[in-house]
Amino acid sequence: MCNCLILFKSLTHAQRASKYLEKNGISTIISRPPMEINENSCGYALKIQEHFLNKAILMLKEVEISNFKVYVCTTNGTYKERIL
Repeated sequence: MCNCLILFKSLTHAQRASKYLEKNGISTIISRPPMEINENSCGYALKIQEHFLNKAILMLKEVEISNFKVYVCTTNGTYKERIL
């Protein structure tokens, strides 16, 4: 199973989202995103398991953390943006 990436413009935003998701039972890993999807060199990503993605998106929007992009792993190991 692939991990999905939730991209944020800053480390602070990624840390805030990670803390909230972890507190609510969704494991995350903060990392730098792959260069091919990193539009902002200061950006950071949360890696989460794909089966938690929809729940994580809803939870973040509920607490008004909404300035992010979502990328889903494809079968060939690249990432494709998921339009929200």
